[in-house]
Amino acid sequence: MVLSCSQAKLDAQKKILKREQTWQAEKKEALNAVCEKITRLQRENEKSEHSVLQDMKRKINNLKDYHSSLMEMLSDMLAEHFPLPDPQGNGTKKKRAAAYDAEINLISLSEIIERLTNKSLETPHDPYVTTDDTFWPPYTEMLLRNGIATRHPEDCSKIRLENFF
Repeated sequence: MVLSCSQAKLDAQKKILKREQTWQAEKKEALNAVCEKITRLQRENEKSEHSVLQDMKRKINNLKDYHSSLMEMLSDMLAEHFPLPDPQGNGTKKKRAAAYDAEINLISLSEIIERLTNKSLETPHDPYVTTDDTFWPPYTEMLLRNGIATRHPEDCSKIRLENFF
């Protein structure tokens, strides 16, 4: 009787052991599946971060190309429609009298706008550019009259680019 009781307990323990082993195998499979999913998601996340970075780089390059083409078109338009005065002008006496000496190197309208833009971006706390003999006065007056530039409130020889919002 002791032997049969021990045998029954042993069989019960073997069944419990089998169930525990199958349960452990199922848990290992589930753990492996979860680990694989985690590594796959991490790889996808790295790829998506990389693709987002590549998209941003591509967009930045496109914007830089667009900006350079706009600046080139602006420069061409300004050179065509707003040329510097010709010191040997064939015009009337008034035009020749108004033309500046050939010794003074006047800067073009695009250079004036570029200086104003660079100054306002580099030093926003003091965006004023001092106008000197290289600035042709009709260009300066045109910028002021059309609201593109404004004079300094205390020093009339300084101008700055108007804020465009």
